[in-house]
Amino acid sequence: MSLPGAIFLCLRETGKADTINMRTTLSLLVLAGVACAAPYNHDVNVAEEFRPRDGLPNFFAKLQAGGPVRVAYLGGSITAAHGWRPKTLAWFKAQYPAAAISEINAAISGTGSDYGACRLRGDVLAQSPDLVFLECRVNGGGGF
Repeated sequence: MSLPGAIFLCLRETGKADTINMRTTLSLLVLAGVACAAPYNHDVNVAEEFRPRDGLPNFFAKLQAGGPVRVAYLGGSITAAHGWRPKTLAWFKAQYPAAAISEINAAISGTGSDYGACRLRGDVLAQSPDLVFLECRVNGGGGF
């Protein structure tokens, strides 16, 4: 499936406790968008935790132009909670007040990447997101 306009950011499933500084993460996201304007080459046989795609600079250009932007959140209880999801949305709205930013909240508590994969097309992609955050941090470690 081709996703030319959507950008995916993933939090991986591990047993380790990770500390994510929201301001640092979002600042790095902005820098990655600026730095990744050129086409990229990658080896599909090498696993990567994060690889910015060509659409990330397009996403920030759309924000800066004040256009309508749709940010999707797909994940489990961490995404459904009143935590990082509303904070990132508020950050985007504060940084780009002229942009019409809307949220696609496709978070369901207690679900993992297996159920998220089944819901991706209908609950997220059908709404034409410009940026997709994918969180599969806790659920899904049951041997699936």
